[in-house]
Amino acid sequence: MPILLGVLVLLDGSFIADLKRASSGVLYAVGNLAWLYGFYLMYQRLSVPVSEIDAYRIVFYLTSAGVFAFIIGAILNDIHKSSK
Repeated sequence: MPILLGVLVLLDGSFIADLKRASSGVLYAVGNLAWLYGFYLMYQRLSVPVSEIDAYRIVFYLTSAGVFAFIIGAILNDIHKSSK
């Protein structure tokens, strides 16, 4: 788990340093929480031998949702604001 937090700090530091919109920050936070919780569940499921596919389905969904939110946040951050 500590290595995941280190990767999270490195990724967030590079993205938040040039954050242009607040909505991107919210999506980054939601995405980070989703994939961190997904990896935590994966660690729990792998600690005790679980052979049911349904036990890993929520891990897949959380990790996919986290990556999707992270990508949408990056796209929203790169869209230029209209000048008025």
